[in-house]
Amino acid sequence: MARTGDEARKDGRKTVLGPEGTGQERRLKVLVWTAGLLLTLAILWGLHQTLWVSMPMTAAFFIAVGVWPVTDWVQRRLPKRLGWLGYVAAMTIILLVLALFFLGISYAATTVAEQWPQYDDRFQAWWDRLIQWFGSVANGAAGEAGTGATAEGGATSPPNVLGFVSSYALTIIQSAWEVVAVLVLIFFLVLLMLIEGRVWRAKLEDTARGEDADEWLRVVDDVGRRFRWYLVVRSFVGLISGALYALWLWLWGVDFVIVWFLLALLLNFVPTLGSLVAGGLAAAFAFLQLPPGTALIVAIGILAIEQVTGNYLDPRMQGRQLSVSPLVALFMLLLWGWVWGVAGALLAVPLTVLIMMVFSRFPALQPLALLLSGEDSCAALTGGGGDAPAGQKAPEARRS
Repeated sequence: MARTGDEARKDGRKTVLGPEGTGQERRLKVLVWTAGLLLTLAILWGLHQTLWVSMPMTAAFFIAVGVWPVTDWVQRRLPKRLGWLGYVAAMTIILLVLALFFLGISYAATTVAEQWPQYDDRFQAWWDRLIQWFGSVANGAAGEAGTGATAEGGATSPPNVLGFVSSYALTIIQSAWEVVAVLVLIFFLVLLMLIEGRVWRAKLEDTARGEDADEWLRVVDDVGRRFRWYLVVRSFVGLISGALYALWLWLWGVDFVIVWFLLALLLNFVPTLGSLVAGGLAAAFAFLQLPPGTALIVAIGILAIEQVTGNYLDPRMQGRQLSVSPLVALFMLLLWGWVWGVAGALLAVPLTVLIMMVFSRFPALQPLALLLSGEDSCAALTGGGGDAPAGQKAPEARRS
């Protein structure tokens, strides 16, 4: 009976102290989340203040992760004394991609500068029709008094689009040396990261000794593999979208085909919003250049291209575990745009995907990963135990 009494007294203490313990636990959680929020804000402010250091480091990290398989593939097939050829192969690919990109940008800028003046009259006519439409709507709402005011006000001049484009281009040219300096810094940072990649992996193995060492290495390998797959998928889908854009617009005689190709390729890294911007600009220009009926057909074709690439090709290649919520993508664009400017906007979605993948590997952080993702459950996010995207094998421990 004494034992029963002791158990009853213990149960009574648990009953009394239970609500207090629950309250303390809740307060502790609030404190932890508040501290985490303040730490996040401090980190973002620090990244904003160290723009010219943190941004090149981050960009170099993404590029190094993307080209690492090239270095690894070459080095595995050559003697150790020729391993440096792996770094040469990776850096050559980077230089070729940059050369093609800047050649495309240069050609597109030259084409726009040469051909845009001929669209001034068309833009003037389009602007006048738009003003007349708004005027008729306002007159219908305000009555005859509004009509008289509109008539006295006269025609409204359209915005100087050519002047805006020229001014923006001049600003870019004036900052060209800064861009070149940043690209050179990123180039050498990538080279150093590739050279010391195996060394840092060995350091991680030595630091993470114990029963959790293998799990940490599996997390690193899995995150790196998934992120490389994300870059491959985004690049491939962007190339397909850009090629389809260019072919469709060229068939209907729409100018600036290279410009629309580059826009579709680059904005493909911004889920949903990027496709809307690229497709919307191309369709709007089609209405500016072509008759309304033909421009409508062009716009429908662009919509069909986006439906095929966005709803069929992209999900089947990328898998569910790399999807990002469109709302989160837009918020991250604004956030990282404030932190790092244009470069931050370009890196926003890759950074979000990387953070989401890292968080999804730890049970305590999976709710945050779920908020960033486009899924509705942690099971869908982790693939039911960490399955890889479609077409990928489960992660395995690899030798360095």
